[in-house]
Amino acid sequence: MPGKKSFLAKILSQTGLAPSFVRLRAIVKAEITILAYHRVLDQWDESAFEFDIELISASVQDFEWQMRYVRECYSPITFRDLIAFLDGQSELPPRPILITFDDGFDDNYFHAFPVLKRVGVPATIFLSTGYIGGTRTFWYDWLCHMCLRASCSRPSIIFAGREFPMGTDPSQCRGNIAELFKFVKRMQDVALRAELLKLETELQLDYPVEGFTQSRPLKWEHVREMANEGIEFGSHAVTHPILTNLTRQKLHEELLVSKLKIEQETSQRTEVIAYPVGEDFAFDGAVVDAALASGYRMGASYISGVNNLEDLDYFRLKRLHVERYTSRSDFQGMLAFPRFLA
Repeated sequence: MPGKKSFLAKILSQTGLAPSFVRLRAIVKAEITILAYHRVLDQWDESAFEFDIELISASVQDFEWQMRYVRECYSPITFRDLIAFLDGQSELPPRPILITFDDGFDDNYFHAFPVLKRVGVPATIFLSTGYIGGTRTFWYDWLCHMCLRASCSRPSIIFAGREFPMGTDPSQCRGNIAELFKFVKRMQDVALRAELLKLETELQLDYPVEGFTQSRPLKWEHVREMANEGIEFGSHAVTHPILTNLTRQKLHEELLVSKLKIEQETSQRTEVIAYPVGEDFAFDGAVVDAALASGYRMGASYISGVNNLEDLDYFRLKRLHVERYTSRSDFQGMLAFPRFLA
């Protein structure tokens, strides 16, 4: 959170007024708040972490504090509860909130799940099903890993005909990788996959048979156990593509195959998708039409904000992002005044 916002959030936290403002918002506005997480890990040493460290949303200790704060100030629900309310089948509790995770990293099971059970907070995990149960990590984390490895021996890499500097300083390298990610997110998916394979071959990196301990997808047995304990699962497509970069046929395959796979493994209906990347360019009317045709009821973006229940955009749901830099006061401030402090 930028300096001025962080300062205001700290004042709000220190005065103890944050929970009161949360309750006041609920009186003035009918809203649904959705929090977006990726990973829960105790890892802050960038030099010892060979993957995208920005995907770490919180340490285990901070995540538990956040969930206890949510439990104190809100009524955590699932999308199933929200859909039942919108269908006129039930009422929502006061100050409803949804906790979500994108991708399906195994720390969701080993670190986040025990906290959620202990505190009594339900959550929804959006799975990129093509990775679940396998040993290969998600393509974007593999790309980050390759770049970090390459930076040890070369000043730059070539990707899709463009040169991207790496730099030997870890912090500088990660900043350059972020620029590369901006570029690849706009590539057609077929071209992106081909370039990933080309870079892997060029760098001659050995992929361990058992995968990487720092970046490993969930197993299906993890998913089934969590589903039996009240965790909800939604789709994040099959291969985590940017959906607008797919052909029409491939788009329908990604949406439908992932949905059917989750339903098969959990014996629960899958009615919500979180668009991979989730920014404005990552989904459009064609994606929404395909989601509707595949049987989804809602779509979650990665656009920051809260949602007005009286004028809910079912396929453009906004979420508040929890990042590794989000302090406890930032977290309180974001929930109290999302428009100004998120």
